[in-house]
Amino acid sequence: MAKKTVAGHLCTQHDLYYMVLSLPDPVTGKKKPTWFPTGLKVKGNKTQANRMLQKARKDATKGILPPRPVLDNAGKKSIPAYTGETLQGDMLFSHYLLFWLEANRTTWAETTYSSYHGLVTRGIVPYFEERQIPLNKLTVMDIQNFYATLKQKGDTGNTILHYHANIRKSLSDAVRKYKLIQYNPAADVARPKIDNFVSNYYDAQQLSVMLDAFRGKPIELPVMIAAYYGFRRSEVIGLKWSAIDFDNNTITVSHTVSRIKLDGKTQMVAKNRTKTKSSFRSLPLIPQVKQVLLDAKKQQKKNQKLCGKQYNKEYLEYVCVDSMGNLIYPDRVSSSFAETIKKLDMPHIRFHDLRHSCASLLLANGISLKEIQLWLGHSNFATTANIYAHLDMSSKQASANTIANCLKI
Repeated sequence: MAKKTVAGHLCTQHDLYYMVLSLPDPVTGKKKPTWFPTGLKVKGNKTQANRMLQKARKDATKGILPPRPVLDNAGKKSIPAYTGETLQGDMLFSHYLLFWLEANRTTWAETTYSSYHGLVTRGIVPYFEERQIPLNKLTVMDIQNFYATLKQKGDTGNTILHYHANIRKSLSDAVRKYKLIQYNPAADVARPKIDNFVSNYYDAQQLSVMLDAFRGKPIELPVMIAAYYGFRRSEVIGLKWSAIDFDNNTITVSHTVSRIKLDGKTQMVAKNRTKTKSSFRSLPLIPQVKQVLLDAKKQQKKNQKLCGKQYNKEYLEYVCVDSMGNLIYPDRVSSSFAETIKKLDMPHIRFHDLRHSCASLLLANGISLKEIQLWLGHSNFATTANIYAHLDMSSKQASANTIANCLKI
């Protein structure tokens, strides 16, 4: 017996046609209306929109869906996914991008894939899906118009640069790896300008007040380590007891823990490697931090005895755990930090800005930018200089003194 054709109808929104198909919910199995774009304006396109609808209904009956649901019945944006469309030069650029994500998934780290997936599916695909631009018809002007639209929306130059990197790489693969097009239009697009980054930070007095406020709180240790060492959040949460040598007084960054979204689910990703080779670093164990770490280790052993079988033994090797042995989630660290700072009525900074506070404090006390690069684990000196050179008043004062001495009137 032949399957009954999937029900569907056309709707209009923002002067565009959308196909609404009655599809089963993947969890409950109940049918619900799911929206798909046609990319067609309402005026003069009803016949073509109806043709697209009829094809979509027949394809849906065979289990083939358009690649990007725009709205579900709750009005929320859905995440697009590649549906197995045949690769060809005249496929839509938005469809190609979804293929590109899945084709390269196994070659990227999970954190990299999660980042790329978010950028492509939330930013690039919706824009180009609406315009229905084929891969082999994509022009330099199309890409520049996309960047101009992002700029008008208020996206920063840094964000636009991330979009550009994904577009350029995907099109480079379309030329070289998949032989779908002969020319990469992104190669001739002017590289988006990076905004000048001005970091927020606390001075020594503010840091002292802040550290005192966190004393005895669940995230005291993560905050202290970030303030003293400028560790990234993933480096703080990923710190293991094996990385701390209490005899030789060293602390080593070699393991990270991040929280990412993958396949619509939030999950923890632990890696025995750092962001870059330079991020792998061993630093002296500062006496104040050493004492707090020793106290924390004793307390963890005490909590383990008190809680017995209820204590989570999965994270025994980690430093930053709660009283029940659960690893402290990165998001919890950031949110708890923000809540406490707000109650203190101090200038707002993010947890990551403790890294900048550490660097500015070192710089203010005569530590060179090169030494700060090594302390923070930046992969190259330019990164450190771009972020902190404007704070380097000691070297500027030396230059001022030299000029003054040479040009005495």
